[in-house]
Amino acid sequence: MATLTIYGLLTLLIVNPKPLLRRGAAMLLVLLVSAELVGNTVASFNNLDTELGFEYHTQYKEFYHYKSELADAIQKAAERDGLAADVFFRTENTLARNANDGMSVGYHAVSHYSSFSKRDTFNFLGKCGMFCLSDCKIFRYYGATTALDSILGVKYIFSPYERRFGYTDAGISTGGISAGGLSLWRNQTALPLAFYADQDVLMPFGDSATPFKMLNRFMSALTGEQIVCYTPLEVNTDYEHCEVKYDGSRYRLKTSETGVLSFKINNPIRQNVLFYLDSNLSEFTHVYLNGTRINEQGERLIRGVIELGELEAGEVVVSLAFSGDKHWFTHASAAAFDTKKFGAVANKLNKGSPTSLMVSRNKFGEPIITGTLHAPQNGVIFTSVPADRSWKAEIDGKSVKPETVYKAFIALPISQGHHTFTLRYRPRGLVGGVIISGISIVLCAVLAVRRKCNPATSNSPPTAESPFCNSFEIPT
Repeated sequence: MATLTIYGLLTLLIVNPKPLLRRGAAMLLVLLVSAELVGNTVASFNNLDTELGFEYHTQYKEFYHYKSELADAIQKAAERDGLAADVFFRTENTLARNANDGMSVGYHAVSHYSSFSKRDTFNFLGKCGMFCLSDCKIFRYYGATTALDSILGVKYIFSPYERRFGYTDAGISTGGISAGGLSLWRNQTALPLAFYADQDVLMPFGDSATPFKMLNRFMSALTGEQIVCYTPLEVNTDYEHCEVKYDGSRYRLKTSETGVLSFKINNPIRQNVLFYLDSNLSEFTHVYLNGTRINEQGERLIRGVIELGELEAGEVVVSLAFSGDKHWFTHASAAAFDTKKFGAVANKLNKGSPTSLMVSRNKFGEPIITGTLHAPQNGVIFTSVPADRSWKAEIDGKSVKPETVYKAFIALPISQGHHTFTLRYRPRGLVGGVIISGISIVLCAVLAVRRKCNPATSNSPPTAESPFCNSFEIPT
């Protein structure tokens, strides 16, 4: 704000009638803008390695030619599943090049990175076990669980394999990538973009010590019932070839060779098991399950909840190899996933699906969501649309104020009965910005004419034949 104020003052000085002051302000403005551009460029390049990373040109070329296969695979799967062309669903890729692969290929995704990134939404998903970086501006598809994917409406997944409950092979494969090809998997419990939920979801449900507790609270709030789909499991930690020091909040790791962290999970029965480690270990850390590496294809498993799959009763060992002396972790947690309970949750929420739902755009490219829905009792229309004050809502043709779920998603309170709803997006400040721009253009035009016609500010005195001077009355 201070910088903009300085720029504004210098801009005003540029139109000052005193030539020396005018030139000095112009030169200072050019220098300041140039310094800011250089500073931003240097900062961006310095952050490339830590935030975005580099990619070999051959890999990008390969992706460029192969991305049409991804789009064709999604279209083929949607046609097989009988989805109409205007049905909204999300797709993700476990081996995506970057957070914006969805936009590049042309499919709707959860992962995203731009100046429009919704940090509150990404922060909430991070508390549910997914991963975001750069102060929650960059969100990647790491750590997604069956429950969260279903709530977010992730219908299809590109992955070399799938260990999570509820996913079936769509029978469509793609090739052409160094990972050895991808299969398309179908999430059988994916929910629509909007559905009926209990009004408890509008109540704050606080933070949780683990993502598994957070997911339980989220599902409980959506259904209005006490839901425990994720049950904690006992975890013990062993260290090999490394020193460990607890500083009161983190376990600091130090090794002069390759250290190994082993987390032993007590699994009492055959069931689906998940693991989560809050750490700063490299995203490419090798992860081993009972001695077998499970991210052979380069999946960045360590950056979120790790689904270990359905495992037999007994001790489950998750091992991680690392090197260096700057790593740490806070705590490790594991949970069992009750697939039957979650199936019941998904069925209940799916019964609240809209009887019609359409996502379109107006002539200015602004998104519009319309639908009809029956509410069995007073509640809300929950949407997996990131919360933003630019969304305007209508229920049965009347404007209503959208509510938010944990500052992350939009929800519309409704009463019992049949309702139509509409959500329209128009960026905040757009109308005001257009008005200000229009006024600025007019003022610039007036100042230009005044400068041309006023001898005090023009190098060439006006003549009587000047069309500009004949059209304006210039005060003397």
